[in-house]
Amino acid sequence: MLAAGITINGLPIMLKRPNSFTMDVENLDVYYEDCVIGGPGAFVIPIRERDQFKEATRTKLVLEIAGRTPERAGGAGAGEAPRMSCTIGEQMWRERWETRRQTAEDGKRALSVHRPVRRRSSPVL
Repeated sequence: MLAAGITINGLPIMLKRPNSFTMDVENLDVYYEDCVIGGPGAFVIPIRERDQFKEATRTKLVLEIAGRTPERAGGAGAGEAPRMSCTIGEQMWRERWETRRQTAEDGKRALSVHRPVRRRSSPVL
């Protein structure tokens, strides 16, 4: 998309403290700056409070329609390494599913240790 001249801007919504249980990415604005946005004049407008949502959305749309960028456009510069892994979401999912798989396997082992073995009785002739 970027090669076609398309610009991707970001509006990361960060209304609550990050929580690993819900797989929230800490510093979502940094992730957007380094891993999501791109193209000429790309920018991020983070939303940290509910009352910022309306104004941030409006500002983003107005800037995009006008072809302008905010004073501080974010993003890692060309050739700069991202400040966080751009596969953080995939890593979080992998860790979560690995933990669940391990927990399920442990549960099965525990059941097999504590479950009495049923033996079929042979018919008496």
